[in-house]
Amino acid sequence: MSSTRIGNPGTDIKVELSGIFHSIQGEGLNSGVPMVFVRFFGCNLSCPWCDTGYAKEPRPGELEKDISHHKTAYLSDIIAEVKKYPCKNVIITGGEPFYQAKALYQLILTLKSDPEVNIAIETNGTIDSPASCAILPLVDYLSVSPKLGMGVDWSPTMISRANEVRCAVSSLQDIVEYSNMLNHMNSQALRILSPINMEQPAIDAIISWLKAPAGAGWRASFQLFKLIDIGEADWSSNAVSEV
Repeated sequence: MSSTRIGNPGTDIKVELSGIFHSIQGEGLNSGVPMVFVRFFGCNLSCPWCDTGYAKEPRPGELEKDISHHKTAYLSDIIAEVKKYPCKNVIITGGEPFYQAKALYQLILTLKSDPEVNIAIETNGTIDSPASCAILPLVDYLSVSPKLGMGVDWSPTMISRANEVRCAVSSLQDIVEYSNMLNHMNSQALRILSPINMEQPAIDAIISWLKAPAGAGWRASFQLFKLIDIGEADWSSNAVSEV
């Protein structure tokens, strides 16, 4: 019998966060939908273009927004904060949420005690664990953003379960590589192209791909929070402590 444990539901455990805020989704198929964001701290990757460059360790000057903070909070504090907002859409992002899989599992179980809550997760889709198998059936929407050239395998389970696959690209070569990988893995999810750092060559490559026959089943997504201020105000609470 396996000795692996994925946590005891109801336990008021500590979670590493970078922030909680109420805003609208800024990318992907649900762009523009109001959501409560619970942003986990920590990631198993170190993507050089990451828009949360603090993901493993804070990088001074990487972000000007307060979400670059590293905080700890108890599960009960997180739930109380989420319930302050008049919104039933909760998105758990990062960093990488599955980097703290046991905490993620217990958070979702607690949130799901309210049947009206819809839970979305944003993940890089590389972490498989016993907790992942327990978490995925509880999730209402899964956005997987696999990365090229990071030396880690994409999880077939994550790719097959994904509602959307978000591909961060800088060139036509990136798009072709993503397409080949997703075809090889028989992904049926909606495929979304996002330009890295909103650079014009990447935007041009995306538009060219979408206008070609190969672009069927794909769409573009431009990160709103890089273009306009959509109110990603960080969580300030006495219940949260800086690490």
